[in-house]
Amino acid sequence: MLAVLLAALGSTPAQAREAEAPGWPVQAYDAVVLRPLGLIQTAAGATAFLLAYPISRLTGGSDHVVDACITGPVDQTFRKPLGEL
Repeated sequence: MLAVLLAALGSTPAQAREAEAPGWPVQAYDAVVLRPLGLIQTAAGATAFLLAYPISRLTGGSDHVVDACITGPVDQTFRKPLGEL
């Protein structure tokens, strides 16, 4: 019992740390380089979607095509917080 008491007294409570916000160089890189590339990727994905969707409907993989061509690039370009790489 003494060992349990000493172990309880010697332990420190766990503390949650907030995630640090990315610095301005990372945010600037994201805004100036990655977001415009994401916009180009979104446009290319929309074009690929128009070509691949009819075939994927026939094979039953239309959900995968939507995720790969539309949802992924839109999330990366417009919904992701600035500076999160």
